[in-house]
Order: sequence, then structure tokens, then C-alpha cells
Amino acid sequence: VERDAHKGMIIGTGGERLTHPVVRVAVTPTGAGYWLVTSDGAIHRFGDGQDFESLTGLGFCAPKPVVSIGASRTGQGYWLLQNDGAVRTFGDAQFYGSTGNLHLNSPVIGMQATPSGKGYWLVAGDGGIFSYGDAQFLGSTGSLRLNSPVSGMQATPYGHGQWLYAQDGGI
Repeated sequence: VERDAHKGMIIGTGGERLTHPVVRVAVTPTGAGYWLVTSDGAIHRFGDGQDFESLTGLGFCAPKPVVSIGASRTGQGYWLLQNDGAVRTFGDAQFYGSTGNLHLNSPVIGMQATPSGKGYWLVAGDGGIFSYGDAQFLGSTGSLRLNSPVSGMQATPYGHGQWLYAQDGGI
């Protein structure tokens, strides 16, 4: 990734210009590729990351910013998460539910697929966790007063716990 002071961000070796910031990356299961997602829902693929469309590729203007991407277990699809909790599916990624129709205390900021790929957790900036599919609810910090907002989460390899990390470096 490089920056051209006059024309915005340029990514990859193709010199593609970005009009919206990159918000997350998802690595393919092989580790030989990845997808970058921008806040408008555009997908930029590298290595063995395949093209499964995007919100912008479908001619859909995301009403809420995209905040995260999660790769399916097979690498044949991905989920896009918007900050209102709406989950969009592409390729073989299945829809298991979302918070898109709920009033949230804090916007969602990230997602993590379960090891089986048959569910996912959504995390909000206040540490609230929402479990869908085979994702088990294992607790949250949604009811606690935090020193700094949560900026992401990482599930344990077997899906029996999660680490939440905050903007101030707290875990």
C-alpha cells in the first residue's frame, strides 16, 4: 500500500486507487492470499483470495459503513459486517443472524467466525458480544465501564473463548 498525495491511496501492484479507507483484512485459509475491505464495502483481493462480489460490485450503496470482513472456513466466501450489525454474505458464507434490526448501545466493530465456519460472533465497541449459528455466548464486557472502547476481538483456536482488545491496548 502506498499513498499518492494528489490522488489518494493506491493498493497492491495493480495501482488501484481507493476512494474509501481500508477497514479490515481477512486471510485465506491457505495463508497464500487475503481480502481487503473498504468502508464502502468494496473488496480488493490478493494471492489466492477469490472474487465473490462486494456491496459495491452489486451496485449496492452501503447505508452504513462496513467495519469488518470474515473469511469462510473454506475460503470460498466471506461475510461483510456493517456498523449497525447487518451481516452480508458472499460465496459460501452462510447467514446466521445479525443485530441489524436491534437498537444497540454501541456500534458493532468486528466479527469472528467459529472454527467450524457455521457461526460467528459480533462484537460492539462497548464489548457486547452477539452469538449466531454454532457460536456459543461466553460472556461480554457490555455491562462494564471500560477505560477505552473495544476495537476488536480474537477467538481462541477451538472457539471456547475470546480476547477483546481495546483502543488503549487493554485486553
